Amino acid sequence: MRSRKARILLSLPRQLWASLMDRPLPPPTSSEQQRIDELRQALQSLSGDSNHKPYEGWDEAQGMLRDKVLSADPRQFTRWDVIRKTMFIHVGTSVVEEYKALRGSPDWSSRWQPAVQEVRSGRPRPFFLYTRSSGNLLHHAYHLLQIEHKTPYRIDRFASVFEFGGGYGSMCRLFQRLGFAGRYVIFDLPAFSHLQRFYLGLEQMPLLTNDAPFEANGIRLTTDRSVFAEEPLKRPSLFVACWSLSETPLPVRQPFSQFIGKFDCFMIGYNERYLGGGDDREYWKNFGDKLREQYNVQDYPIQHMPGNRYLIGWRR
Repeated sequence: MRSRKARILLSLPRQLWASLMDRPLPPPTSSEQQRIDELRQALQSLSGDSNHKPYEGWDEAQGMLRDKVLSADPRQFTRWDVIRKTMFIHVGTSVVEEYKALRGSPDWSSRWQPAVQEVRSGRPRPFFLYTRSSGNLLHHAYHLLQIEHKTPYRIDRFASVFEFGGGYGSMCRLFQRLGFAGRYVIFDLPAFSHLQRFYLGLEQMPLLTNDAPFEANGIRLTTDRSVFAEEPLKRPSLFVACWSLSETPLPVRQPFSQFIGKFDCFMIGYNERYLGGGDDREYWKNFGDKLREQYNVQDYPIQHMPGNRYLIGWRR
C-alpha cells in the first residue's frame, strides 16, 4: 500500500493540470451584467430586513455574502470564503472516494459523466482527478447515487422535489442534468435564495415566477415558511436536506417529522455532532424510528467521512 506522501507526489501532475485548466473569466456579457445588477440590488434591499430570522450561525454568513456581492464579481462566488466554508467542497480524500464510486457505477458513461460536467458560472475549481467537473458537483452526485442505491427510485422518475437549504443551486441543476423535469422547490434564507436565482438564471434553468401556478413544473425559490403547510402535488416526491437541516436549531426541526411524512422518499445528511455542541446522532435515530411504521428507513455511516451519516427512507 502506498504511503500518504507517495500518493500526494503521484497526484501532483494532476493537480498541476487542474490549475492549468482553471482559466479566468472574461468580462461579463450584457446579460450577465444585468443579472449581476439584479443580484446586487436584491441583496442591498435585505439590509435592515427584520422579517426573516436566520438560523443559528447563518446571520453572519448572509452578511458576508452580501458584502462580497457588492464589492466583487459574483460570477466567481465559489472562490469566496463564505461559500467555501459553508457549501463548497474543493478537494479532499472524501471526494476522491466519491469519484471512484461514481466511476464504478455501471451507467457512469451514459448518465453520471454527462451530468457532472461543470459550468463556468461561479467559477468552480476543477477537480484534479477529473477536470471537467468540480469536487463539489461530484460530492452532490454521490448523494444522489445513494438515493438510487438505497431506494427503488431513479432521480429522473421523481415528479416533485423539496430541498431544505439549497446552497447556491448546484444540486438543483444536477437534478435537471439527470433528467428531472418536475417541480423543484428550494427553501432557504433570503441571501442564499437570491444567489440561487442568480446562478440558476445564468444557467438558463426553468425558474418559476412568484405568481406561477402551484402545479407548474419548474424551480420555485422561496423563503416563506408557509411552504411547509403545502402538499407535494406530484408523486413520487422527494425531500432532501444535505447537512442543512442538521445545522438548524432543534426547535426549527420540530415541524419536520410531520412535513417529511408527506413525501414518498427522503434523504438527510447529518453530522453526529451538533454544531451547537453535543451528540446529534440520538436525535436523528429517534427521528427515523418515528417514521419506520410508514417508511423503510436506513441510517448508516459515511465511511469516507467519519462522523457523518445518511438517513434515507422511502414509503412502504
